[in-house]
Formats: sequence, C-alpha cells, structure tokens
Amino acid sequence: CNQSTIKDDIDLIRDGQTDKHYYSIEADSVRAVDHFGYSWDIPVSISSLIYTNGAPQEFGGWFTSFSVEYLEDDTWKTVENFRTTPAMNLDNTQWLKPAFMDYTITFPTVTTKGNRISGLSGGIEKDAANAHLGHQHYTSISELRVFPD
Repeated sequence: CNQSTIKDDIDLIRDGQTDKHYYSIEADSVRAVDHFGYSWDIPVSISSLIYTNGAPQEFGGWFTSFSVEYLEDDTWKTVENFRTTPAMNLDNTQWLKPAFMDYTITFPTVTTKGNRISGLSGGIEKDAANAHLGHQHYTSISELRVFPD
C-alpha cells in the first residue's frame, strides 16, 4: 500500500473509527489504480460492504473509477452488478466530493478468501500559487467494512 500523509498505518481502515483517514499519496505523481481490502485464511460468503471515504483535498483524494473485486483461485475477479448507495461522484474534479461519506455496496453473494475495492486515483492540476507542489493523484479512505451473507 501507499504512504499516507495523515497516518502511516493502513490498519486504520479496520479500526471502526471514521475520524481518521489514509491517503494513497506517492512521491511520484503517476496516476495509479488503488486497492483496499482484506484476505482471510478460509472462504467467507459476503454480499455487502460499507466504504467510508476519507477527506478529499482541494487537488486530489478521490476515485475516478470504482469496482469491487473478489479473490477466486488466486486471481482477482470483478464483482458484476454491484450497487452503490448513494451513487459516487467519479468525475475528476474537486467539486461535490463529500468527506467521510458511507457508501453501502451490495452485490450477489460471493464466497472468497479475499475482497477489495479498486479504482483509478484522482487529482487535478494545481493553481499557479500551488504549482510548485507538483501534480498528484491519490485516493482517501477512512474505513472499509465487510459483511457476511
């Protein structure tokens, strides 16, 4: 996982608290797909998640695409027909990006040893006053909860 400017411990996404968040900021500004999820020693049947985003910043900290994946025979597969409530704003702008929003994600039951959310990180070009900071793409996450079927 990537480094965080808020907290270096990715374990905060499973601590039950939504007042802290993790940024996937990298030293370079390459736009990347971020993954956040869990794995288990034995198969688990699941059909819903709650993803709580963190606090998007002025120039980044959001997803521009989003999928749910599960592990099948050591290969990540995309969950088909998942539903997200409320709908996520996946455009690559800083406008209308809520902070610490719970997104309930439901899908047909899968039995798996791992699941994750995945998506392309977002970020925009900085204004003239902040251009010296460089262009960064990253996501923000506060919590990811998984619910058995």
